[in-house]
Amino acid sequence: MGDYPLLDSHLDRELQTGYSAGELTLEPIAELLARLGCPQKRFPAVHITGTKGKGSTAAMLAAVLQEAGLRVGVYASPHILALEERIRINGGFIPKMRLAEILEEKIRPIVETMEKEGWTFSFFELLTAAAFAYFAEEKVDCAVLESGMGGRTDAVTVCEPILTVISNIALDHTHQLGETLEEIASEKAGILKPNVPLVVGAMPAEVREKVYPVIHGIAQTLHVPESWAGLHFPDAVLPFLEVRMAGEHQRMNAACVGQAVRILGVLAPEWKIEMPHLWEGLKKAHLPGRLEIVSREPLTILDAAHTPESMAFAVQWLLENFQEMPKEILFAASRDKNWRKMLEILGSLNPKRIILTEFTRDRCVSAEEMETFLKERVPEVCVERETVPQVAAERILSLRKWRDPEAAGGGNGNGETPNLVFVTGSFFLLREIYGLFRA
Repeated sequence: MGDYPLLDSHLDRELQTGYSAGELTLEPIAELLARLGCPQKRFPAVHITGTKGKGSTAAMLAAVLQEAGLRVGVYASPHILALEERIRINGGFIPKMRLAEILEEKIRPIVETMEKEGWTFSFFELLTAAAFAYFAEEKVDCAVLESGMGGRTDAVTVCEPILTVISNIALDHTHQLGETLEEIASEKAGILKPNVPLVVGAMPAEVREKVYPVIHGIAQTLHVPESWAGLHFPDAVLPFLEVRMAGEHQRMNAACVGQAVRILGVLAPEWKIEMPHLWEGLKKAHLPGRLEIVSREPLTILDAAHTPESMAFAVQWLLENFQEMPKEILFAASRDKNWRKMLEILGSLNPKRIILTEFTRDRCVSAEEMETFLKERVPEVCVERETVPQVAAERILSLRKWRDPEAAGGGNGNGETPNLVFVTGSFFLLREIYGLFRA
């Protein structure tokens, strides 16, 4: 990054896999915030965790609250466009100069003193402290805060929410959070606070059966009122409500948001949230890299799916909307993800070609290993390797200049069906090539 020396000089666990949540503790971030004057106590918050969909859920909820006239902060991760994307107020990124000022002038002196005392900090803890300080200084009406990973020992968990949300549970980050759904559910439920209501989003019935006893048990101990999708409210939002983000999974996220809004209407009646605010917020909420159409020539869709569950939702949407179009796929993945299952799911698209690439992180699985797997499991698929993602993206974009598929019946002028380009597998991949496609 270079713009933020304090962050650059501290460990970024997003780039690592060899640690577990059990090794982490909230004591450093709690003490740092105490010495900053407890900024997390100076605004009401909604805290969201979950295996997938928490970023979309946060964006939808923030959009609804903004429609109600509130000034809403959002803290989310990871980012695609820029680091400042993680800290937003009413959709606007924190200015670089402001973030640098908070980090260097307010947080650095405290951190240097604490590190002399033996405390240690990570990149994420320092960025979380900066976000809380920014929201407090800006006097936001509410902040929607997304856990980085897990919940129990995630830095965001030091917040003081009026509502908590678990978007769903699935097997991901198993090295850090646990090998079973029950273990992961226990980590996610670590965000629960005494007497603070909880909303739990949609998940397959067989998953809910396993995680419900875990989360429900913790909730009962803390006297937490619970509201579960599929039990207390519908799995998906009503069909007549328009959701800008594409895919059935986003309608499930929207249902979770709808229930959260109903509860917030009781918890904070002074916010005056009404149903039209929900309708308009869902129509406007948007995040980059979520089944996002970024180009029409060729038709290009970017999606940050990085679990088998999210990949299955994306593939289902593609088949429902673009089944007849030949598909070219650009794919990269972290080696700690279930990339083999994701590639098998992508194979169900019968793609014309899959280009395998590698983002510039140690976590990335090698293109060669992915190619070997594909040739063994999906031998009918044409597979190519290009280790530099920017070069791979340029190769796709330079091969053909299709006309807009919505014009002239979707042809390319030569009686051929235009190809669809699908870029997926990792936030890290999208971060490196997003600008090329947007241009």
